[in-house]
Amino acid sequence: MTDVIHHVPEIGAMFAEIDRVLKDGGRVCIVTQSHQQIENRPIVKYFPGTARVDKERYPDIDEIIVEAERQGLKFDKNTILHEDELIRLDEEYLELVQKKGYSMLHLISDEAYFKGLKLLETELAKEKTTVKLSGKTMVWLLKSLS
Repeated sequence: MTDVIHHVPEIGAMFAEIDRVLKDGGRVCIVTQSHQQIENRPIVKYFPGTARVDKERYPDIDEIIVEAERQGLKFDKNTILHEDELIRLDEEYLELVQKKGYSMLHLISDEAYFKGLKLLETELAKEKTTVKLSGKTMVWLLKSLS
């Protein structure tokens, strides 16, 4: 499951269903971001309110593990992807932001959105902007053998 868990209203019910349908010894991987990774997103520089709204929507990694184990799954490991990789913000990124292509941009005030957009547009007009990605966390869970 990639970038899905923050859309699930009741993760306990989700993990109970995963436990029900997963074969013994089966694995499931939840790809998401920790609250720290959310705070470190490049977009937060321009739209700081997005960190707050997404930390409210995204369960943190420990919460995911606790709830999965409560529903019968066993934590295996976490794998971190793309953390600290460098990318260049460009016109394509700006266009995506202008179209509010990131769901969290719909959850901040119009004032905060337009303030951040102006800052981003100004910065990109002056210079090439290289940023570090905050990464994703892969949470690996197992269904124990009965």
